Amino acid sequence: MFHLLKIAQTVVKTREDIYAEFYNLINMAPQELENWLKTITSLAPADSNESEFNIDHKFSRKILKILLKKKYRLTKGDYTSMEKVSYDISIIYQKKPLENIPESNWRYALMNLGHDPCKSKKM
Repeated sequence: MFHLLKIAQTVVKTREDIYAEFYNLINMAPQELENWLKTITSLAPADSNESEFNIDHKFSRKILKILLKKKYRLTKGDYTSMEKVSYDISIIYQKKPLENIPESNWRYALMNLGHDPCKSKKM
């Protein structure tokens, strides 16, 4: 019985929900993300022992491609990636350090996902 209740509580997100959540979290412009990914600092999370902050640059480039697409051109795979980005950002936010945020692997990992926690406003 509990198993059935758990399934009934599962929230199904529409494409509109996924799109809105993704664009609400992303606060780096495509050019800004592209420039960031060219820096050595963007590789810092992958070089650390903190595996939860390891965001593959291949995935970051996929995010960049999504940001450059028109909404009507987004594929099912794009929506899956957008949902993963939103999830990853929420998980990483739970591990926020107490100090040195501007120069932390925590921030750099979020930036690899297109979200800079040190920015005060969206693009």
